[in-house]
Amino acid sequence: MRSCICSAWGAREIPSAGGYNYRIEVIPPTCNREGFTRNACDCGHSYIWDKTYFIDHDYIETNRVEATTESDGVVTYACSFCGDSYTETIPAIPLAGLEFRDNGDGTCAVVGIGTNKDKDLKIPAYHQGKKVTAIGLGAFYKCYQLTSVTIPGTVKEIGQSAFYECSSLTSIHVPFGLKTLAKGIFYGCSSLTTVHIPEDVQCIEASAFAGCNNVEALYIQDLEAWLKIDFGGLYSGIHSNPMYGAAESTLYCNGEKIVHLVIPESVTYIEEYALAGCETLKSITVHNNVKFDSFVFNDCVGVKDIYFDGTQKEWKDLYLICQGMGSYTIHCSDGDIQK
Repeated sequence: MRSCICSAWGAREIPSAGGYNYRIEVIPPTCNREGFTRNACDCGHSYIWDKTYFIDHDYIETNRVEATTESDGVVTYACSFCGDSYTETIPAIPLAGLEFRDNGDGTCAVVGIGTNKDKDLKIPAYHQGKKVTAIGLGAFYKCYQLTSVTIPGTVKEIGQSAFYECSSLTSIHVPFGLKTLAKGIFYGCSSLTTVHIPEDVQCIEASAFAGCNNVEALYIQDLEAWLKIDFGGLYSGIHSNPMYGAAESTLYCNGEKIVHLVIPESVTYIEEYALAGCETLKSITVHNNVKFDSFVFNDCVGVKDIYFDGTQKEWKDLYLICQGMGSYTIHCSDGDIQK
C-alpha cells in the first residue's frame, strides 16, 4: 500500500487510504464553467469527481426605460455569471384615436385624426412596433382643434394637404430628413406664426403655405441651403415661401435675426421667391457671380440698399424683377442705380 506524509496528521507516514483529511467541496456549474465535486485535504492534495455540465445564462434585469407615446422603451438584461447582456424593445404606446396604415414593410403611416381630441398633438415614432415614416394625404384635413403638432424624425414623407386648413395651428417644426413639403401641406393655416424648416428640405411645392398670412418668423439652419430650395416654379412659388404674403415676416438663421443679408460666395444661383416677403431686411450684399430667378426679393419692403460688386451693366444683365420693394439704391462698382 502506498503511503505519504500529510501535514494535517503531523509529519509522519500514514496510509493513503485513510491518512488524508478530506473536505468535500461542491462547485456548481455556470454558463462558462462546468460544475464538479472536489475532495480537498488541508495539505493541498485534492481530486475531482462527479462533474456536471454547463448551465444556461442567468439573465437578470439591470436597466429599464419605459416606452412613451413618442419613443420605444428598452429593457437591458445581463447574466449574473459572465456579464453577457442583451436588450429588448418595448413598443411605443399607441396614441389614442389616431388612424394608421400598415405599409407592409415594417413601417406605417398616420392617415387620420380618428377620435383623437388632443390640441397639442405628438405623433409617435412607433405604432404597434412599426416605425411611423409618413403622414398621409389630407391626414389632418380641417382639424380645427390642433394648436401644435410634434412630428418625429422618423417621418420622411408628408402627403399633400396633410394639414389643410388647420386654422388653429400656431407653429410647425418640419422634421430633419424631410426632402419635400408637398402641395398645399399647410394651406389655410391662418394662425401659423412660426415655421422651422431644416436644411434637408430641397423643394416646397405650390401653395404649401397659401393662406398663411400671419407668419411672423421663419427659422432656417443654413442660408445657402435655403437659397437653393425649389419653390415650385414661376407664379406657383408665390405661396410656397411662408414669408410671402404675411404682414411682416422675419428670417432667422441659426437663431440670429437677419437684417443685413450677405449672399455667400458659394451661392451661384438663387431660386425665385427665396427671400420674397422678408420685410425686416434692410440691406443685401450680392457678389457678381450669382444668378437670380424671377421675383427673388419681391415685397422686401424694408430694403433700402443693395451692394453689388459688379458694374451697373452686369446688374442690369441679371434682369432681376423686384416688385413691391419701394425705393432703394443699388451700389455698383462704377456708380449707383436708383430705383
